[in-house]
Amino acid sequence: MDFVCGSLNALEYLSENEVDVVVSDVRMPELDGAVFLTEVARLYPSVVRLVLSGQAEKEKIFSLVGIAHQYFAKPFSADRLYSAITNIQSRRFDLGDEKTVCWINQLPVVPVDLRIFGEMREALDCGRCDISKLAEILQKDPGLATRVLQLVNSCYFGPQVKGCSLEKACELLGTDIIKDLSSRTMLFTAMPWVSRSDDDGLDATVEIGRRVCAGNSDHDSGNQPPDENRFRAAGEYLLELWGIVLPEGFELLEPEPEPASGGMISPQVEWQAGRTSRQTTV
Repeated sequence: MDFVCGSLNALEYLSENEVDVVVSDVRMPELDGAVFLTEVARLYPSVVRLVLSGQAEKEKIFSLVGIAHQYFAKPFSADRLYSAITNIQSRRFDLGDEKTVCWINQLPVVPVDLRIFGEMREALDCGRCDISKLAEILQKDPGLATRVLQLVNSCYFGPQVKGCSLEKACELLGTDIIKDLSSRTMLFTAMPWVSRSDDDGLDATVEIGRRVCAGNSDHDSGNQPPDENRFRAAGEYLLELWGIVLPEGFELLEPEPEPASGGMISPQVEWQAGRTSRQTTV
């Protein structure tokens, strides 16, 4: 584990050394945390990006959503940070495919069903939003569910709460934050619909993996067989990367059948070959 002072020095270090993980503050001279980590994501897509910071302005935190994989608050437990890094690297090893790792590391969101996104927006715009109804809508879509759980399972907008229900996560975040996040559409673009498996045994982790791999050309082209084990490994890596603990017994709800012209909204990501070796802390 190496320590580097300042964001520009950190970028210089990254250009000369292979790393697995970068841990950055938010308030820094030269480049702030969001700008710095955006550069890390662009130049080194295989690198895991974590934030360790004290209080930050709400707008600064919004700028980190989709850039930082997890957010740790000061004062912090070194053991918790070490455990998070170790668990991510373990799931990365289990996945065993660096191209898919790079793809997942670059995803600002899991692809979202456009129709269910519309349902969520309608519920948020109806005045006094029913939290139970909102949670039920989110539970229909792995992209929406993982985003909300990620924010509560890390310290983006409050204390870290692991393993809570979607309804509790919505209560903790508040509808204003969820609505604000949903209106920031610069990260989203239309994407062909990828239907669910018809297998009765499909669980949330597998479906998350299917969505994660939906736009990955290696899976689409047949270079990587689209089997359930690979989707599960991809889903498990994404959950560990984002620090998400799914609620006990969590299952996705079945949405209404999609129309032929259905679609998803998802991040537009250009994959680049990455480099990995050891961990760096900034």
